Amino acid sequence: MTANKTENDGDTSGKQTTKKQTTKKATRKRSPRADERTRGDRQDDEQRKQGEDGRHDDKRSSLKPMQAARLAIQQIRQLTGRTVDGVSAVDREGDGWHVLVEVVEVERVPAATDVIGVYAAILDSDGDLESYERVRRYVRAQAGDDS
Repeated sequence: MTANKTENDGDTSGKQTTKKQTTKKATRKRSPRADERTRGDRQDDEQRKQGEDGRHDDKRSSLKPMQAARLAIQQIRQLTGRTVDGVSAVDREGDGWHVLVEVVEVERVPAATDVIGVYAAILDSDGDLESYERVRRYVRAQAGDDS
């Protein structure tokens, strides 16, 4: 940093002379080992950001499966206006989640005759619903395979 300083050096003619003062900023030297550790830390961070295929996973969902299931239940309930009976599957899919939510579509007496709809909900990495669709419908007491 330089600063100009104006002085009147006792000269009676009124002429002023300019002197430059230089101020040095104190710097702290880093040890070579500290630089190596920092470089190594950066490499570790880079490796953590990359997935198995070498692509960056910066947007990978920070949601846990339970959180994704709860968010899917809440959003499906709001959209359908029906009672959610449960969640039958939660899978990480890319940056988001694929959740199967079971909804009571027709409530009957006895409850074994209720009609249940299974909805596939796709959530993004923040847990917001991107899409949903009914993939299956069955009577609660119905025996059979899941196809």
